[in-house]
Amino acid sequence: RMLARCMLFAAAMAASFDDPLAQWLDSLKFKLQDVTQEKAGITFKVSNLVCQNLQLSDIKSAVQDVGMSITLEGIGIVCNGHFDYHGLAIVSGSGDLQAVVKSSSSSSATVALHGTNMAQNLPWAVEATSCDANLDLVLTLSGSIIYDVINIFKTPVSALIKHQAIAQACTQLKEMAAGQLSQKLADFNRLMLPSDDGEFLLKSAGLAAQPEAGAPWFHVAMESFEDFVEDVAHGDGPTAHNAGSEGNLFLAERRLKAVSNDGTVDWTHDETLKWISWLVDDVIGPERLDQAVSWAVKGNETVIIPGPANPLMTTTVKQPDAGLELRVTAFLKSASIEGADGMSDFSPVAAVGPNDLRFKVSWGTAKRPAFGLGVDVKVQVEAVDLASGKSQAAMEQEMSLHLAVLSPSLEVQGEVQVLAREWPGTRSLAQLMVAPKQCLTSMLKQAPLLKSVQMKFQQLAAPLSFVTHTQGQLENALANLLNNGVGLFNQVYQPLLPGAIQRFAGSQKLIQTVNSQLSQQMKPQTCIDPALASQQVRNVFPQYYGDWPPVFGSWMRQWIDNFFDGFIASNTSVLEDFGAMPKVPLPLDGKVALRQLIATGLDQVSQLRVALPTADHPSWLENKAVAKCPTNQAPWRPTFAVNGSVAAGNFGGDGLVSLEMPCGTLDAEVDVVVDFWHLMDLQIPPTMTCAMMSPLAKLDIKKVNATWGGSGRVKVQPKDGPAQYPVEQMCTLHPDACKLADEMREYVSSTEGATRLYHMARDKVLSKCTNPQLSAEQEEGLQKDQLGYTYVEPDDYKVWLGSSVVILVLAATYTFAASLGRLVNPDTCESADLSPTSSLPLATICWYGTPASRSVGGIPKISTFVASTLMAAGLVARILACFWLPFASAGVSIEQKTGGTIFKDETLLQYTFFGIGEQFYLGGSLYCQILWFFMSLVSALTCHAILLLVWLTSFLASQRRKLLMTALVLGRFALSEAETTGNTAMVLGNAVPMPLGLVQKMFLGLEAGAYTSWFATACTVSANLLLLKILPRPVAPKEWASGEAPRFITIVQAVNSVMMVAGICVWYFCDFMHAETGGIAGALIPPANYSGSGLGKSDLGLRVFIILTAGVCPLMHIAAFVLGWTGKAPKVARGLAAVATSFCLLDLFTIGYLATFLEGVNGFASSAVHDFAKPLCELSQEALGKDCLTMTASVVPLGTVGLLVATAAWSALAAVQVLGFGQKRVGEVTPLQAELRAAEPPSFQECDA
Repeated sequence: RMLARCMLFAAAMAASFDDPLAQWLDSLKFKLQDVTQEKAGITFKVSNLVCQNLQLSDIKSAVQDVGMSITLEGIGIVCNGHFDYHGLAIVSGSGDLQAVVKSSSSSSATVALHGTNMAQNLPWAVEATSCDANLDLVLTLSGSIIYDVINIFKTPVSALIKHQAIAQACTQLKEMAAGQLSQKLADFNRLMLPSDDGEFLLKSAGLAAQPEAGAPWFHVAMESFEDFVEDVAHGDGPTAHNAGSEGNLFLAERRLKAVSNDGTVDWTHDETLKWISWLVDDVIGPERLDQAVSWAVKGNETVIIPGPANPLMTTTVKQPDAGLELRVTAFLKSASIEGADGMSDFSPVAAVGPNDLRFKVSWGTAKRPAFGLGVDVKVQVEAVDLASGKSQAAMEQEMSLHLAVLSPSLEVQGEVQVLAREWPGTRSLAQLMVAPKQCLTSMLKQAPLLKSVQMKFQQLAAPLSFVTHTQGQLENALANLLNNGVGLFNQVYQPLLPGAIQRFAGSQKLIQTVNSQLSQQMKPQTCIDPALASQQVRNVFPQYYGDWPPVFGSWMRQWIDNFFDGFIASNTSVLEDFGAMPKVPLPLDGKVALRQLIATGLDQVSQLRVALPTADHPSWLENKAVAKCPTNQAPWRPTFAVNGSVAAGNFGGDGLVSLEMPCGTLDAEVDVVVDFWHLMDLQIPPTMTCAMMSPLAKLDIKKVNATWGGSGRVKVQPKDGPAQYPVEQMCTLHPDACKLADEMREYVSSTEGATRLYHMARDKVLSKCTNPQLSAEQEEGLQKDQLGYTYVEPDDYKVWLGSSVVILVLAATYTFAASLGRLVNPDTCESADLSPTSSLPLATICWYGTPASRSVGGIPKISTFVASTLMAAGLVARILACFWLPFASAGVSIEQKTGGTIFKDETLLQYTFFGIGEQFYLGGSLYCQILWFFMSLVSALTCHAILLLVWLTSFLASQRRKLLMTALVLGRFALSEAETTGNTAMVLGNAVPMPLGLVQKMFLGLEAGAYTSWFATACTVSANLLLLKILPRPVAPKEWASGEAPRFITIVQAVNSVMMVAGICVWYFCDFMHAETGGIAGALIPPANYSGSGLGKSDLGLRVFIILTAGVCPLMHIAAFVLGWTGKAPKVARGLAAVATSFCLLDLFTIGYLATFLEGVNGFASSAVHDFAKPLCELSQEALGKDCLTMTASVVPLGTVGLLVATAAWSALAAVQVLGFGQKRVGEVTPLQAELRAAEPPSFQECDA
């Protein structure tokens, strides 16, 4: 018998070790509270009860009609403690106690609960129809001899205790079922039924009475879902019955606050939200999401997502009465989704009002009517003794939960008031990661407000079920118990569940409760400092990450591959019905409308893999694509097409653009390392390219294998018209460009070329993604040109207003100096020395009296102020033109041959005065740079210095006329700017024919600085001429103007007039310059010849200026000659000659063209393009051995000879009419000279009375 007992014990132990839950219960040790019992005058107390070896062999459960029975079998436990008793004065004692319930097949307990009072198929009361237990209890008392005597009666005492305990427990159970459980069931039924039906049935059943005094704390009197939510959220406080009115006041108060929307984002007009809604709702849509998911899972109904390695939840439950602490750790092993590809509606965010947003999602299609969720969890439970801190027992359980419903849907609408100044914001990813709540709420004007919730489903497709994965009898029994409970619930309440869930989700009390929590949890806060957030990220995460096998080699790998395989296998994919596409910012206020995005012929792609990790290099990723070439059986290629329309300015197009991919293989491996710190510092929201490229610390192309079996083809099919092939048209128009394109394709197909091309593009993108601090110049409103020289925008009225004020102040200062000279001079008008060599400043001489020359004016003070104003305007305008304003800009446009403009950028390259000079130097021509600065700036400032010297001082009074003539020559030099800018604009202005009937134009236009420079020159030269007119001049007028010149002088003027007109005509209508464009641009721009008529074609102001200075001014010499020959208006003739000579451009144009332009144009143009597109130019030099652009200019004899003849003839006319060539004879005095010498005194001024 002893041997048999040992074998049975060993078998039981083995079984328990196969059952983790049974083993854990057996290892568990816990305390019980002290028990005191008084009877017959004797008090019996049991204390320090410690129980262990808890055993339970099986749990049996079964559903019986509207009820369930539960049977616990094999109950066993051992409890040890201490007892003492006292009473009857002399009876007392103490000792140890042991109570043992032996685990056996006969040791069991059974409870059966049944629903009664059925109404509308619902039970409204609970009855304990069965309650019984059969426990093998053995009580042992130990101590002195009296205890041995007591132990004689332990068997009957144990039976008595067992019987009384069971009877007492069953009585309490039946009372609780009839009272508390029945009331709870009635309350729950009222939740499940509509309020009217529930109230009526309760009254009919007589269950609507209030609970009795002393009812358990967990009983709640609920009238509806509102009461239920209120009780859950706030408890049974004394003000619970007013919660409904408080909720309404809360909503009313929030609505009143929402009336004022100043400073918040209007979601109905927010571009970001429009793009999100358009992309998700119209472009992608639920059907396309379903298709993508179906491809990724290969059409499987169930999608399994592995869980994270870290625990999903860790919690500690302390039981001080039992002396235990339970440590529970839950892991999500996997999650499963059934019907993920059955989404019928999806709108993550949509504007339904200025401050209202809506979220909506629903599942259920004809193919996938149900949507199910399942989780596979692992729970680790450890029992720790509180006194010693040591682990008593531990176990691990794995189970699955699953639920599926038909056609579920969820729609949530709420009010979100976001401050416009904070949207979309400049918060970094680190800020949102470290303090997401604070940073998100910092954008809010007030906490969000939930307005409505709609949650619906038709019915349960699969009730909630539990499946245990841990092998053990108790685990299976518990799962069966839970499933029976769910089955009983579904049996009774499943038809009512959809309506109950809908009423619960939409109840006002739930919305009020959620809003109350939102007002507390989502009130506006201050976002964490970006530097602090960045530092916290750096303290936790490493800077670089490049281990990609765990990322792209995990369960997502199969999804990615399946998606591309499904995409290819579908052969044809069409995205259409784009709806109202938000406006894309296009030049000329263009509009784009998309109808379809089409991918066809995809079955020709035999393999497509993206981001494949490599085994040897964890940071390497491989991308591979293989496309088969067309055959007789499959004569097509993979083709991508866009169907839509575009309208911009005068341009409009409607049709389909398709791209046929070349056949062949492309295999590339790249070394990718992410700078995690940089990624966290990325500002949200970034642009797509910035988000993809800027966080990459390394992206090096390690291997490229590109073999192409032909070239692709681009096709443009207009809606009304024949198909066009722009690549073929490009090769027909520019065959050299196609040859260069083929060479470039071969270069980028190599590892070196692909790496070089990628890094060039990446550097360009990163330069646009950085957000540098504004420089001091930018903070002051200054801009920078191509070479970094600052300027102000010409449309800034403050510049012109300030300049005007400075001009007036300077003019007033000069005028005051003139009047001051008279005040400090003691002489009167009659006694003052007003001769040409007077010690008085010229301004003072002008201020004294009326000039003798009537052409100057009759009021001396006005003449003085006019001269002062002209000098001040010339000086200020010169400073503006050279130091403050942009001077010239290069632009590009794309136009239709019919004249419609598609794209135009007039400031592609922006230059200031100093920028142009610097560009000459960078082009290798220091000589041109020096001449540019000298002819415009140095000569102009020197001219102004001379004018001020003559006007305001008496220094070198005897040389005033020579000084003014020198100043006039220097002042004219600035006119040479027109030659430089005119010739440059002419040779750089090209119209390149492009495919599809387009023309690309490049042009050089003048900016405000150039026009201001012309104005400065005009003011300076005019002031110089006025000072020459004011200056006393004791010499005789030229004889040619009075008709008394010698005959040969008349003949010289006549011949040179004819020659000048003929030369100008030849120069203007015949080519005088030849330019050849080389490099990459040379493949598009053919050599060209240019005539004078081409000057200023790209700039109307320049064209007018050229016509005036190189055409009208020479003709003024001829007009002066005719007037002088007749002798009728000598003063007018001399004035015309002086003005024409001062403003004529022929001599300066010729000198600048031959001496500087031919040498400097190549360096200027090539260096300008190289600086603008430096990476591209360097790439073309490496790949093709060619620069982006080179230019060579040379003279064309015919036009150049015409220019030289015109210049020489003009010089002869100027020598005769201005310098008096051939009109001064030694020893001969003309009658006019004799008359002047006899005059007394030879003074220029007559005193002003």
